[in-house]
Amino acid sequence: MLMSVLSRREVLQAGVGVAAGAALTPLAGCSESGSPAETAQPSAPGSGTPKGGGTTTAEPLRIVQTGAEQQRSLASVVRIDEHPTYQIDWWGSSPTVEGEGELNAAARAEWAVTASLPPFGCTLFAALGDPDRPIVARNFDWDPHPAMVVRARPSNGFASTAVTDLAYYGFDDIRRPLDLDDAGVRESMSRAPSLAFDGVNEHGLFIGLAADEGARAAYSDDLLAVGGVSVQRLVLDRCRTVESAKAVVAAYNLDFAGGPPLHYLIADRAGAATIVEFVGGRLTFHDRPEQQPWLVLENFNYGAVPEPQRSAYPRWNGCTERLADSDGRMTVGAALETLYDVRQDHTQWSVVYDLANGDAHLFTGQARERVHRIPLAR
Repeated sequence: MLMSVLSRREVLQAGVGVAAGAALTPLAGCSESGSPAETAQPSAPGSGTPKGGGTTTAEPLRIVQTGAEQQRSLASVVRIDEHPTYQIDWWGSSPTVEGEGELNAAARAEWAVTASLPPFGCTLFAALGDPDRPIVARNFDWDPHPAMVVRARPSNGFASTAVTDLAYYGFDDIRRPLDLDDAGVRESMSRAPSLAFDGVNEHGLFIGLAADEGARAAYSDDLLAVGGVSVQRLVLDRCRTVESAKAVVAAYNLDFAGGPPLHYLIADRAGAATIVEFVGGRLTFHDRPEQQPWLVLENFNYGAVPEPQRSAYPRWNGCTERLADSDGRMTVGAALETLYDVRQDHTQWSVVYDLANGDAHLFTGQARERVHRIPLAR
């Protein structure tokens, strides 16, 4: 049975909000003087603290912007196509997890199944055979909603480009343009970095998600919880490599409450790649084989489906055959063609990230004749 739109949205609610505070002039959540302003939604139902001090339900990521940063971000919002897709250049402090103190010394140093085929899902692949032009490509296959490209420039993190589904900020009517004169819309746009559905940062590190219906996440009493989508923002802001991204993902309880569990593809400019998922409740990393310069992620659990059976999944099979034929070497154009060929009727956006320079190449829906090239914000 398909989940309702509401239940799919609920799975992401833990990462949508920002820390709560009074509405200030000139914009809700901003101060006239430009001092840091904090705004957040109530915590998710069932939030609690286990004996060891960790939480099993994620609080919203905490976002802090000065009034000047918020105004500058909102002034950058433009509509780039009729999907509709918007773009924002976002300034502020890197989102953080409630209850988390300063990053530890190691983190600061890092900064210098089943055979069923779910009708909703995503397709991702990393083509890493050309060391001078490694790329990652993805189709986001979900309900028809407005999208937004977020070029984030956090003051204390890495610049990145990511794409987000605006339904999870409260804008699910694809026929109605955003009214940027509306205070509620403007407030929501301040939260744009909270949910990165896929993205790349200035060090050529990519992370993207897909639904993994059979996965079950285990919890540790010693870890704080973060939303299953919100963790991608932490990776983009904090990590340079696949190995460091693994450490960030493993440092939290991942909260999938209210909707489909997720798994992830992570890849970096140096050619490393891994699939992150839960197998039997255990966090597992499936690293790219040394002699296979590519990796493909679809909507089945890799730990539960043996490799000989994966060819039953047409999207995985279609991508794998092309990557094998080219020994993992693909141009951006070839990757976009591959995405188009494995698209579904409900594919919302298709994007190829060039890990060498951080550029994103995106088209929405079935409109492959109009590809937006989006340079990384620096």
